[in-house]
Amino acid sequence: MMMTRCAPSQWLIHALWLAWPLGVAAHPFHISHAEAEWNAETHVLEVAVALDPHDLEAAVCAQAEVEASLDEASFEPLVKDYVRAGFLVNDEAASFHWIGWEVGPKTVWVFFEVGLAGPPTEELSFSNRLL
Repeated sequence: MMMTRCAPSQWLIHALWLAWPLGVAAHPFHISHAEAEWNAETHVLEVAVALDPHDLEAAVCAQAEVEASLDEASFEPLVKDYVRAGFLVNDEAASFHWIGWEVGPKTVWVFFEVGLAGPPTEELSFSNRLL
């Protein structure tokens, strides 16, 4: 029986193809989605942020240095602190009013308001450091 040999470049392609699942598993990604709308009557920016429940639970526990679960009543204040620290306006912690949150099987929505002195201008910048 005759065996054929692969060129070195073919070995590299085979090795990368076999290692692909390992590389994907080694580099998890985290996604959050934020929506903001200016309320001219109340002079606040109404913000809603969608987060992955498992990622949020891990990030909140790491920041608070506690073992906790989304299912616990004591978890909401931890989420509030996490969001307050991770959502900045003009690179500063802003006037923050927690509205609440909704926990679903695939997404956690958090709702809050950010007080501003006046309507948003071109110089207004946001930093969403949540996950």
